Amino acid sequence: GSNSGDASNLKPILLRALFLDMLKYKGGEDTGGEITMKRGYGITAADIKGCMAAQGVAVRPEIPTAFLIRTGQIKYFMKKDGPGYGGDVAGPNLDGEKYMASIGGVVTGSDTVSYEQMIVLPHPVHRWMMFNGICHNEVLNLEEAAKDGVYEGVYIALPLTIAGTTGSMI
Repeated sequence: GSNSGDASNLKPILLRALFLDMLKYKGGEDTGGEITMKRGYGITAADIKGCMAAQGVAVRPEIPTAFLIRTGQIKYFMKKDGPGYGGDVAGPNLDGEKYMASIGGVVTGSDTVSYEQMIVLPHPVHRWMMFNGICHNEVLNLEEAAKDGVYEGVYIALPLTIAGTTGSMI
């Protein structure tokens, strides 16, 4: 089991939520039958600032916030047997993650299995978040919010408190 970050200590989370539709903001490409962000793309602080401005979402660093990022990759996961989910997905790079933390981000998440930009190990974003107490979510289905143009709301997470793990289903 885990020696630190044990999920048995997780508490319910209720926060302001900002939805960043990076696929709509940055555009996409056919990545194997679905339109998603370019594989391996690193979402930067400039991308996050630009997306927030385009969506008309205000920076409120005094309010703890959950940042939820759409890349379009969940479409592959929903197919269950489709290729292309996982591996070299788009996601925040360390610059982007640190920016979200600087503007109130205490939880982040995306519609990918890895959350961060995945090209090679050693997962610098995961490591930075763990050492700085920032939780992240993976495999979020943000397609309905994208379809409805919802960019701000409430994030509620009720984690399972399982001893010896570093994560939980919510």
